[in-house]
Amino acid sequence: MDMDVTVQGLAELQQQLLRLERATAAKVLRSGARHAMKPVIEEVAQNVPIDSAQLVESLKLSSTVGEGGFAASGGIRIRPKTAPHWHLIEFGTQARSHASGKSTGVMPARPVFRPAMDKHRRNVIQRFGDYLAKRIEKELRKAG
Repeated sequence: MDMDVTVQGLAELQQQLLRLERATAAKVLRSGARHAMKPVIEEVAQNVPIDSAQLVESLKLSSTVGEGGFAASGGIRIRPKTAPHWHLIEFGTQARSHASGKSTGVMPARPVFRPAMDKHRRNVIQRFGDYLAKRIEKELRKAG
């Protein structure tokens, strides 16, 4: 499914970000990415199959800032030690068996990550832009 999204005011936000110290801009971008993704992680946690409580406990919002300090990405991280099976839930499995020949059956896919992201895609972008606008203004006032 393709989706076109237009965000107004990004050039202005970028210019304002450049007025901040690099470390402050990175913090703003990281916290903005986490803030934007919050509805997605809430949706995922709400829709995880009930028998997968470990998966809910393993969910964490993550964000990174690029080397130059002015590009950010946000997402959901799954702690693999807590929920090493998350991909089996999301994508399901085909018929499979152990080396002994014992069948482990088929598990149908019960996707929660992609549907949550698809549902909130526009909202994530809007939340990110709104957060940046408010937070940049706040940081510029603090700076002087």
